[in-house]
Amino acid sequence: MNASSDVAALTSPLSQTLGNVVGFFKARLAVQALRTGAMTREVTRSLRLSPRGAIAHDVLDVAALSLRLRVEWRARDVHPWDHDLPEPQQAQLFARQCLEDVEAAMTRLFEKIPEMYVLELGVRDPRSNAVIMSGVVHRDDLLGASHLALEMKLRTVGMKYQLFDRRFESIPSSDDGREAVAG
Repeated sequence: MNASSDVAALTSPLSQTLGNVVGFFKARLAVQALRTGAMTREVTRSLRLSPRGAIAHDVLDVAALSLRLRVEWRARDVHPWDHDLPEPQQAQLFARQCLEDVEAAMTRLFEKIPEMYVLELGVRDPRSNAVIMSGVVHRDDLLGASHLALEMKLRTVGMKYQLFDRRFESIPSSDDGREAVAG
């Protein structure tokens, strides 16, 4: 072995450990590196106008960009393995799964679309198509509620739903006549 391979062998675990520690603290403190998403790039490209003669750096600079996204979906039914359970137990499993799915979807959407600051959600019952959850969630509210228990977190960030005896009750739809766009 030579000296460079010895140094590499010693520093590799150290750099991995340091990377893990930094990652842990970034996640724990909800620190996010500023990212530029695809939407920012597209808006910037769209603002590139034809230059006027003899003017250097003649562009429209983006001063602020914020998106509001509306997403609605049908909740997943209970797992097929659980269809033989008593109905009250299925309802409880469905409610828990739905709450967890909403939290995961919100988190992923905010992570994947850094320009989005407001997310409007609607969740429908898979059988009746009735609205069982809805709300408007702001990015900062979600970050501030990361330490809360699931149900409290969802209510704190703006999700509305009614659970009666661990079963969802339909809630008034917040749809104001706009048509949903499916891709």
